Amino acid sequence: MKRALPLFLLILSLALSPTAARAQQVIPVEDLGVTYEFGSQVTFNARIQSELEVKEVMLFVTPVGEQAIMRSVPLDSAREVHYTFRAADLGLRPFTQNRFHFLVVLQSGEILPSTSFTFRYEDNRFQWQMLLHPDFEVYWYGRSAAFGQEILDVARQGLKSAAAILAADPPAPIRIYAYDSSADLQSALHLNQPWIVGHAAPDLGQMYLYIPTGPEQRLEIERQVPHEIMHFLQYRVAAENLRRQPVWLMEGMASLAELYPNPEYQRHLRAAADRRELLSMVSLCHAFPRETFGAYLAYAQSASFVRFLYQSYGSDGLKKLMEQYNNGLGCEEGLTAALGSSLSQFEYRWKQEILGLDAGNLVLRNLSPYLLILLLVMLPTTLVFFPYTRNRLPKHDEPLP
Repeated sequence: MKRALPLFLLILSLALSPTAARAQQVIPVEDLGVTYEFGSQVTFNARIQSELEVKEVMLFVTPVGEQAIMRSVPLDSAREVHYTFRAADLGLRPFTQNRFHFLVVLQSGEILPSTSFTFRYEDNRFQWQMLLHPDFEVYWYGRSAAFGQEILDVARQGLKSAAAILAADPPAPIRIYAYDSSADLQSALHLNQPWIVGHAAPDLGQMYLYIPTGPEQRLEIERQVPHEIMHFLQYRVAAENLRRQPVWLMEGMASLAELYPNPEYQRHLRAAADRRELLSMVSLCHAFPRETFGAYLAYAQSASFVRFLYQSYGSDGLKKLMEQYNNGLGCEEGLTAALGSSLSQFEYRWKQEILGLDAGNLVLRNLSPYLLILLLVMLPTTLVFFPYTRNRLPKHDEPLP
């Protein structure tokens, strides 16, 4: 926060200065270079080619899709800059093109910008193999070419499956990076959630996966790849409104697209229902639990709930629902506007029709808040009436009127 005001004044003075207004004079920079150790550090090197007296050099790094990160960097006697960031401080995403530039503050007070430069942040820890197709590019390491072909084949099928649910044109090509271990994937994406084995970055046209080896390798590909492809289609429909979409809807639709649905979801869901430990759907509007059990249950519930909506209203209903959220309606209001019933009403029907939970218990649970209110309203009347009635009862030796 201490640097926020100087940064603002610096940018403002640059914007208002005659030099900036002319946009002609830039500070020459040579011997430029960016080196990095993936996931650890990134070093920027440059030499300022000017004899002007320099007061300060500012380095601006702009990760793709993010705000610029600024640092005041020292200039040595050879007029060279060498500055190292921790990779975590930059938050760079793998396989992205990122920008950086310098601002040089002169002793005279003038501020001269450099031209803008780019560098690509590759995950260079591995020797990647690749397989190219007009719709997909598949990258992997540590396994045979058959593995890459398997991913490509499933991706083509998965695109058809997802498009049948949500009609949209995905970006082409979608780049798929398949990691050989969960730890590699987690470190590449700066995660600490082992249950995450796939991630879509539709704004980059990229997805990242971990596919375990073994007899179920193909089934995992058939589950994960179509799941992530659906997120690309959702991005095409929602674009900048993607964050307005309920998480249960986004993940439920993605699960719906899977060629091989997770067989454990139903068992997990059934067990939670029997124990009366289901999560409320409204709690899944904005985020899923971070701990493994809760996250897994959230995915299972969302998959079942959205499948219930899809079976009732089809792909048109789901797209209409997304459009209502695009228009800014809240998680509960969007369902009412699009499909005619509230989230709680749909949740009640889902529990009864899909999970087969006892209707009487559901009714009692849903009505219990209203019964309590009714009791509180009636209680004063009862207390007033009861003493009056008691006082009017005849004594045992008093004749009845």
